[in-house]
Amino acid sequence: MTQIKDLSIIKTVADDGDLFVLQNPTTGETYRITKANLFAGLSVGGSSVGHQCSYSSDGDSNGLFYYLGRQQNTVAWTNPFDNGITFNASGVENGSLAQLSDRASSDFWTPSVNGSYIGFHIDVGTLKCNRYSIKSRSSNADYYPRNWQFQASVNGSNWVYLHNHVNDTTLNSVNQWASYEIESSIGFSYFRIQTTGVNSSGYYHLCLSEIELYGTFTPN
Repeated sequence: MTQIKDLSIIKTVADDGDLFVLQNPTTGETYRITKANLFAGLSVGGSSVGHQCSYSSDGDSNGLFYYLGRQQNTVAWTNPFDNGITFNASGVENGSLAQLSDRASSDFWTPSVNGSYIGFHIDVGTLKCNRYSIKSRSSNADYYPRNWQFQASVNGSNWVYLHNHVNDTTLNSVNQWASYEIESSIGFSYFRIQTTGVNSSGYYHLCLSEIELYGTFTPN
């Protein structure tokens, strides 16, 4: 075994680009893993530590969608649409679902049907969500969300609401963010925003530009 004589060369703090070499004691297989992925996958007492997606400001780069767009901080950012997150909606009347996570101003809306929703499935883990942010569309003032629920599910079938909005007048201009603190005792992989009444123009269109989630992300 090699003996290190100069202790001054031993690093006590790992840099982001450092690799750790791990060995499976049963099979003898060795693995190289980055600092970010090691921290994301560590377990304590059988429970995954997870990655903290902590809100700092509207449109920041700390949210889950941005984190997954960087493939858990291992590559340069790309849109996580269908590459970490799967979107769905009750219907699409304008725009595309990919625009909801592309970090750009855009115009997406559903048809005017009561109960319209935008849903998203985290394909690579679960999120114990403590905040979510939405951004109004980029053109044509009005049609702002007023009545909706932010819902979550563990299986995509049985839903609970984490936040209920009744005549919420927070959004009042184009390209405006609104952010809401919520409480969740468990991690979910399915989330959706579903209308429960009309928007500011008296229709059921759900019109948004961007969505972002925050909380503790636990990878699969």
